[in-house]
Amino acid sequence: MAGRKCADIVFLLDASGSMAPCIEAVKKNIGKLVDFFKSDAQNAWDVRFDFLAHASWNHLYHLQSFSLSGSGLADAIYKPQAASGSSFFTKDVAEFQSALAQVKTQGDETTLVALDIALDFPWRPAETCHRAVICLSDEAIETGEDVPFQKAQIDNLVKKIHSKRIKLTIVAPQSDAFDTLSMADRCEYEPVDEQSDGLRNTDFAKLMEAIGKSVSVSQNTSSGANAPQPLYGQEKWGAGSGAFGVDGSH
Repeated sequence: MAGRKCADIVFLLDASGSMAPCIEAVKKNIGKLVDFFKSDAQNAWDVRFDFLAHASWNHLYHLQSFSLSGSGLADAIYKPQAASGSSFFTKDVAEFQSALAQVKTQGDETTLVALDIALDFPWRPAETCHRAVICLSDEAIETGEDVPFQKAQIDNLVKKIHSKRIKLTIVAPQSDAFDTLSMADRCEYEPVDEQSDGLRNTDFAKLMEAIGKSVSVSQNTSSGANAPQPLYGQEKWGAGSGAFGVDGSH
């Protein structure tokens, strides 16, 4: 007898200057991921998608999801009482692709900070929903911005991934920080060759199918507290010029 399962999937996209080909490939091949779930004869899937595109410079973080951006996105997560009309996730693939097409690549990246924010998205309960974050970047953490600031919380990020019962998939160049993250339960890390244009050579159609299979077999279990628990103090960050962040002293 066919069952019914649900999944929430967030693409964590490095939106620094070199990432335009990757974002276009995700847009083009997201349908492959949807097709995987539709082809599951044993289960009817209820799948929602979102993305968090991130870029940074001068300690300001430029963030965009399918319906929110900048400080408005942060407020919707960390100050929901001050945010109105905000929403996360969509079941509409065309809507997802349209929003993704609006992402502009620029600046540098702070992937671990962005990961923490993605972990705090309003997921459906882990007891009944598969939760997945797909991290795509063409640079190692160590070549991004604010590296010591980012790496100071990496062990806590692993604990947070466990607490929220999120399956993390990383497709990025070799990095000591990504190696540490890969120790999280059920994490999959696929290093890419940075010397060969990194993600430019990734078969995104094949990747999407593999992600679908991986998410579908992940185990639903009870989770810890779902309330946002920011590790980088982002609930206190100030806004400015469409971005938000902290001063140089952190």
